[in-house]
Amino acid sequence: MIKYELFHKGSSALSRLGLSDRSIYRCPICENDFDQNDIDSGELTLEHIPPQSIGADFCILTCQSCNTTAGTKLDSQVAIRHKNTQFARGLLTKQGQCTAKGAFQLGPDTLNVKFVVENGRLEIHLLSQINDPAKRQSVLDQLHRLTDGGWEGQLFTVTLSPGFDTWRARIGDLRIAYLTLFAVFGYTYAFSDALDDVRAQLRRPGQRILDSYFFSVPRSSTTQRFIGIVKKPFKCIVVCFLGSAVFLPLWIDDCNFYKRAAAILNQQSRRSLSGLIQIQWPEEMQLFFDYYPQKIEEFHQLLSLKSNNS
Repeated sequence: MIKYELFHKGSSALSRLGLSDRSIYRCPICENDFDQNDIDSGELTLEHIPPQSIGADFCILTCQSCNTTAGTKLDSQVAIRHKNTQFARGLLTKQGQCTAKGAFQLGPDTLNVKFVVENGRLEIHLLSQINDPAKRQSVLDQLHRLTDGGWEGQLFTVTLSPGFDTWRARIGDLRIAYLTLFAVFGYTYAFSDALDDVRAQLRRPGQRILDSYFFSVPRSSTTQRFIGIVKKPFKCIVVCFLGSAVFLPLWIDDCNFYKRAAAILNQQSRRSLSGLIQIQWPEEMQLFFDYYPQKIEEFHQLLSLKSNNS
């Protein structure tokens, strides 16, 4: 039922904007058109934002091709990075409980293990069925000696698995941020000229079209969701989630936004946000600018006032 509701909301938005005179839904990534029959055929699919694997908040529709590509190449990398980050934070902050599989190297021997972190304590469980018995015994003998003699000066290596592709995880972040703003502002924002490079990057994740659109927020909670329009380091929209900040251009920007942003960021050693206008994180697809075009002028006035008072 929700698919049809989202379809009609998107279709009505396109009609209001004069972009279509028939009942169609336009995928916000590939920009292809779909009719209601494509819901039944599976060509138009429900997309959770963020992905369900990291805690979805709301849904939109994207085409099956864009959704599948994201799930296999992008969302999976975001989910793995998120799990590995949670594990590391649990170990460093000594809070919570989490588990992960990986490799434990002590001396010349490496074993497949399961890591368990609980309130800052790290437990290492050897997986007997997928380890060489001789190496397993060698590591156990070393551990017994270290238990008796102490661990001071002893080095060991912990590697979590599976690893993740940093570039694809960051493209996944960009995708989440873009679709979140599509849900808030609608086609008016998503298909503006300022977002041309963003859409191109999402359609071709294997190419490096954009570089400077991301920075980490190390003190941010991985469960925090936040949208804001900022003045510094440059005017943009910042979407924060999973301890990361993705910045996207305003609807009034042009296609050179990311070049200007890269030039500014390359001159800064520390990055902070100021001149903030907070926007509520969506719980559903809203498409504000499509349905309420007067909202655009309200935001222009807010931006003008914020600039004068900063």
